[in-house]
Amino acid sequence: MWFHGIVREEIEYFVPQVKLGSHIFKNVIVTGLDENFCGQDKKYVGLVGNKILEKGNLLVDFSQSKVRFIPHTADQTFIDGNINSWKKIQFERKKLGIFLVIVTDVGEARFLLDTGAPCTIIDQSFLYDVEESPAQTEIEYTSAKFELGGFDFGQQKILGIKWTKISDEQGILGMDFLKKHVIYIDYPNKVLYIKP
Repeated sequence: MWFHGIVREEIEYFVPQVKLGSHIFKNVIVTGLDENFCGQDKKYVGLVGNKILEKGNLLVDFSQSKVRFIPHTADQTFIDGNINSWKKIQFERKKLGIFLVIVTDVGEARFLLDTGAPCTIIDQSFLYDVEESPAQTEIEYTSAKFELGGFDFGQQKILGIKWTKISDEQGILGMDFLKKHVIYIDYPNKVLYIKP
């Protein structure tokens, strides 16, 4: 199941070759998305996920509209500045993607990193006891604290929604946070670097 009880079906295809920038991946299994997955916006033709990240790391700067794929075998010293000065945050790899533990004013929760989500969201039950939960399906909340890996990134708006979980995530870290930071995803070492 997906949010709001919408069922999502997936069909997998074998594709002999996929090109991402100047990198070519051979013998790739891709997942087809049903036509409702992206709503009315038909400009999306697919998602880059775990299978690509298994082949390399990503340097992402959404504010500059730049994404750079770096094979695991490549020299990592190209990164702007000394990566050791960046904020180093451990993550957990799961089938759905990258999970981060984030501490907010309402406590600690597991968030799925999702570049397809326009905003950061949390299961509404974290904001209210289930019995006290308002009838609204969405509630905007501002947390004074938004801490990843012991680093507090300050105030963060979070949308509290009622949803049907598809995994053990309790929230989604969306583009409202990601577009403010240059991020390097070191996938094999399960480390997310955020440029200070």
